[in-house]
Amino acid sequence: MLPAAVLVPKFESLTAVTDLHSKLLREAEIIDGQPGYVSVVSVRRLLKMSSDAWNVVFNVLDSLSCRSQRRGWHLSSQDGDRIELHTLSLFLFMQIYGKQASKRADYELQDSKKEILNTRGMAPRTLSTLTFTSFMRKHLQTLLYLIKDNPPELTSTAWCLPRCSSPGVTPSPLNQDPTRGTIWISAEEVDRLELLLCARPAENGGIRAGNRSVSAVSSCLSCFKSHRGTEMARASCVEVATCLRASIMDTDPDSDVTDSSGRVCGMTKGTLVLGEDSFPDDQLIIHECQDSCIYALAPLARAKVTACSDCIIILGPTSGCVTVENCTRVKLIYAATSTCITACHESTLHLATIRSPYVIGDNRFLQLAPYNIEYERLVLHLERAGLDVRQNLWDRPVVLNLSKEHGKEEESSSDSASIAVSSSEKPHSSEQSIEDLLLPPDQLLPFTIPFRGGPGPLAGGAPTNSQISWVNRLGSGTGNGPPFALSPLYANALTCRLRKVAELQESVGKAISDLNNRRDIQVAIQRYFKEWLFKTAKIRQVYDLAKLEQQMISESKSTNAPSSNSNSQ
Repeated sequence: MLPAAVLVPKFESLTAVTDLHSKLLREAEIIDGQPGYVSVVSVRRLLKMSSDAWNVVFNVLDSLSCRSQRRGWHLSSQDGDRIELHTLSLFLFMQIYGKQASKRADYELQDSKKEILNTRGMAPRTLSTLTFTSFMRKHLQTLLYLIKDNPPELTSTAWCLPRCSSPGVTPSPLNQDPTRGTIWISAEEVDRLELLLCARPAENGGIRAGNRSVSAVSSCLSCFKSHRGTEMARASCVEVATCLRASIMDTDPDSDVTDSSGRVCGMTKGTLVLGEDSFPDDQLIIHECQDSCIYALAPLARAKVTACSDCIIILGPTSGCVTVENCTRVKLIYAATSTCITACHESTLHLATIRSPYVIGDNRFLQLAPYNIEYERLVLHLERAGLDVRQNLWDRPVVLNLSKEHGKEEESSSDSASIAVSSSEKPHSSEQSIEDLLLPPDQLLPFTIPFRGGPGPLAGGAPTNSQISWVNRLGSGTGNGPPFALSPLYANALTCRLRKVAELQESVGKAISDLNNRRDIQVAIQRYFKEWLFKTAKIRQVYDLAKLEQQMISESKSTNAPSSNSNSQ
């Protein structure tokens, strides 16, 4: 999700999406045999977006659709002047859901507070959330309209679909009035829904919300198969709607702190370690976590971190976009193709990005810093994510603050709808300049990862120490820093800090060599180290990691016990 309220503030309803779609559809062209490409200039004019704001939308769209299963399909023309309309409209469909879900959550929260005050001890009703699957089921007619080439107007009676709100309940198919005509939808048109649906047939034949498909969406719908099992080229809109309603599976985002779908929600004062086998869909959502440390050491397709505070979060290399929203006092470390940062305060993000980071909205005391980690399987994860370590634009952010401009009447052209703050411009009092956004070089420190980053418990366990870490290479002057090379300014500053640490270690080692001073020095070091652990609350992480290690050992013993008993027998 993007901060649509910031980028396109007047885009409030699905009617706006369908109106935009119908206007652009009239000028759609065929490129390389694929229909539905429209001018980017027309899109920007109708959405009243600047070039920088459009680049945010395009980069996120590109990261979402980079693994499309459709042959010969491209998001845009080679010159970048045209974009595929159906994908853009489906993306805007998602943004409307995000707006409506957020509004419902705010309304339900306020309503719940009133009930708590009025019930006088009675249990208030539970909050109801608007899930994406229920939103899609409710607006299937709009979805089919957005994927159809040259569709009739939505007001046409031919679009009348059978009503059914309950999942798994199949309405009577083909109850359409024959005088209205039949709207036929091809398998290629249905496959455009891969942006919204994860076409991984489950045991019950369902399809889940998501866009990490391994097969075509149409191949999972029975309406595109004849009675003999052969694939059909098209089906009526009623049949497609019926199959989609019955096939889309519900997901429960709040079932647990973490689940197999790659969600971490509501974690408080804990430590979580996730490895390569924790993300079947190669995507991760971290939501409303507080005072926690989360390691997600696996290659990802995309990731989103929202409403977290006082957390340390490490993400594996991400081939798509990492979205960070509404976070406070968070340290986040990740490498990605692109990233979008919105409304984050007092946070430090250690980045490696192929494209310039987008910093949107009101971000206060935010700092961007170089990527500062290395773990045993990081190089393999970078290769799987397709990230080129030679490209890194983390220190060239594009800062967009649109609130002030959107508050004005439309007095100027569409390019004035946003402000790209550059180093030569004077920022507003609530904004940061690009120089203020970047972490001072003398404050950069490495971050140690105590895990391999493999499959199994604790992300494969402790590293094997078979390779020299980048910290040692840089400190000894035998090599560069982390996989994404540091600029000379940061590399020199970090080298100076590491050499000072090495000199301190050497002086302590010489002092300890004297047997008369050894015990006193050791006691002093341990005392100061314990004070630091308690003062910074790092002691809890030590306890958490020790507890996780004990759990891993006990689980391995319990699994090995049956095999040893069978061998003895």
